Amino acid sequence: MLRTTEPGRLAWRASALALVLATVLVGFGVPKVIGAATEAERLRAAAANADKLLAALLDAETGQRGYLLTGQEAYLLPYHRAEERLTPAVQAVEHSLALRPVDGPLRPVLQEMLDATAQKRSELAITIDAFRESGATAAVARVLAGDGKAAMDRVREAAAETHRIADERAEQQADVARRLLIGGGAGVAALLCIAFAAGIGARRAARAVEAEADARIRAIYDTAPLGIAMLDPQLRFVMANGAMTAIAGDPAADPTGRPIARFMPPALVPGLAALLRGALKQPNTLIDTVVDEGGDGAPGRSWLAMARADREPDAPPTLILLMQDITHRRRAEAERAILVHELQHRVKNVIATVQGIAVQTSAGAQGEDFLDTFGARLRSLARAHGLLTEAAWTSAPLDAVVAVALAPWQGGGASGIVVAPQAGEPPLLAPTQVLSLNYALHELATNAAKYGALSVPGGRVTIDWHRQAGGRVVLRWVERGGPLIHVPPQTEGFGTYLVDTAFSTDSVPGEVIRTFARDGLEATLRFTPEGT
Repeated sequence: MLRTTEPGRLAWRASALALVLATVLVGFGVPKVIGAATEAERLRAAAANADKLLAALLDAETGQRGYLLTGQEAYLLPYHRAEERLTPAVQAVEHSLALRPVDGPLRPVLQEMLDATAQKRSELAITIDAFRESGATAAVARVLAGDGKAAMDRVREAAAETHRIADERAEQQADVARRLLIGGGAGVAALLCIAFAAGIGARRAARAVEAEADARIRAIYDTAPLGIAMLDPQLRFVMANGAMTAIAGDPAADPTGRPIARFMPPALVPGLAALLRGALKQPNTLIDTVVDEGGDGAPGRSWLAMARADREPDAPPTLILLMQDITHRRRAEAERAILVHELQHRVKNVIATVQGIAVQTSAGAQGEDFLDTFGARLRSLARAHGLLTEAAWTSAPLDAVVAVALAPWQGGGASGIVVAPQAGEPPLLAPTQVLSLNYALHELATNAAKYGALSVPGGRVTIDWHRQAGGRVVLRWVERGGPLIHVPPQTEGFGTYLVDTAFSTDSVPGEVIRTFARDGLEATLRFTPEGT
């Protein structure tokens, strides 16, 4: 049996002490990091639940408004669908509320949202019942009382406050976790590295004891949740754990003695080299940076890299490198920024569209005629937006666009509009084409109801479409059985403009041909579907 010398005993004691300290740091730090991450996730979940509840409530209000404007039961479909989503949405917020401490700032906000939601749902149901039982006057009086608007404002304010509190406290929790990871991780890494080096020094004095200690240290070092490595001042690896070699792309590789430029992925090398050189210039100071693995526009992982140069008297500095995967956090932040930008863009487009419709409608109509025409065009716009919302603003099939655009004239069994059945899958239209075709069909139907085939009993409008070679679609609108056309109209209004320019802004411009035959109007719309 080998006898342990005094230097060996000192080396072993140093190794054991470092191991104990590292274990204590991990034992105290990991639960705190996990707790901080869990709380941040719960806060984000609470904000997401508040958003879902607000969205469902807005959809329910939209359905109620459509019903009050038209009096048609079909317009209550969005209301019923939203009501089906509201119950689980309320339960999700109640679950978030149950997780909040009694003295937490988010608890009263979530409770206020639930109370206001209950009041708004009651107002929506009462208003619809009032319309059915007593007519539009009673329903409008309930709306004008302002109780529903006040409740909806409270829900919006509560949702916004939920986001503010969740973001603020989530950032606090993230900062706590980051400090624990940086400070605790660096401490653990340093202690583990010291323990490992001390075990090597004790080998000559007590090889059997050192072998057991080395195995224990290596087990902790290799299973640490961070990539950990030691490098010399020339940026060559002294050692690296399994997490670090996995980041390098070769978990089984031995990086000892290899320069960072010949071991780590090329996309990470410039950032890591700059970080390590910066650490050498600031001894005993932990610095960090974010490095991305993607290249040539391709998405890749993102890493929070931390480095520290430990300098001992009369000895060259030792570099400690830590790396943590933050890909999901970075992508979530980027997706949120894109969604906010897209929402702002769509809101601006809707406002501009409504302003344009109002200005052009007012130029050709006055008084009640203006209100009827403007209101009909807004309802048409709302129906098209509802169709696109259900499809997540990607695309919509042609038959669905036709059905939504002509819904006001197809109620009941005596509709004068006949849509010819088509074989095969209907073509998919891009969002701008959905809106353009919706406008065109709405104006054609409105004109037919005022002056054409739909203005007299027995009049008939036939709609059919087919594909041409190359994928181009030809849609025909044919009116028969209406008043005979002796002289084509001599003036053109905004509705005619909407029809004629329906597909003029497509990437492959379409065309619209209107023919005033004696038996009735015939319109042919040619366009290339751009849906995905």
